[in-house]
Parts: sequence; C-alpha cells; structure tokens
Amino acid sequence: MLIRNNKLVISLFKQLFMESTSLFNDSKGYTLVETTVALSLFLVILLPLSVSMIRFMQSNLNMERAEALHLAHYHMNMFISIKINDIITISDMNDYIKEEECDRYTVRITSNVSGRIVLINVFVFQINNPASPPLVTLKTARIHDY
Repeated sequence: MLIRNNKLVISLFKQLFMESTSLFNDSKGYTLVETTVALSLFLVILLPLSVSMIRFMQSNLNMERAEALHLAHYHMNMFISIKINDIITISDMNDYIKEEECDRYTVRITSNVSGRIVLINVFVFQINNPASPPLVTLKTARIHDY
C-alpha cells in the first residue's frame, strides 16, 4: 500500500512539474513588475554600498591632505622664523631649494629673492609617488629689511 501511494505521489509531482515548466516555456521575456523588482533590489543593495565606499575613500584622502597641510605649515613657519643675515644671507635665499623626507612625505622648500621681497614655496609630495602633483602647496612673500 505504501509503495503504491509513493508511486502515485511521484506521478502527481511529475505531472505538476511538467505542467509548470510548460507554462514557463510559453512566456517570452520578463514582465514590467519582475524588471522593476529586480532593479529596485539591485539599487537597494548597490546604492548604500557605493556611497559608503566613496565616503571611506574620501575620508582617507582628506586625512592625508590634512597631515600634509600640517607638515607644510610647520616647515613654512620654520623657514620664516630663520633670521636673515644671522643664519643665512639674502644671497643664499635666492634660488634656494631644500628637500626633506618626513614620515610618508617629501617636503620641498624653495625661495627666490626679487628686490626686497622673498618668495617662499613649500610643496609636500608622497614619498611613494614623487612624480604626482603635490598634495599641498603653500606660497608666501616676505619683505626683507636690510
């Protein structure tokens, strides 16, 4: 009796399965509802993920720039605080270039003299990518008193 019932159940499943697959074989393409649901699910997953990745990347870049800016300010202030004629002469300031490595950055300080004005530039580059444009550039001009 049990074997006969199993055979009956199996034959019923086969008939149901064959009928249901024939329904799908007759349909062509997707309905508007199926497409809308698929796109909305895709956007619900993709949009928050992409926004969070963009924010993460920007926060790292901003942190790097803030570090580089702090380093540039420090070197600019150190250079400005040098007493001309006590430590360095005005002729030494003309076409002056100094490079220094600090942590993950290279700091380049340049100065030029034009009359009584000393133009000072500080550039901060990444050590691992020196060919790239500087992360930070600071420029200032000081009047030299003879």
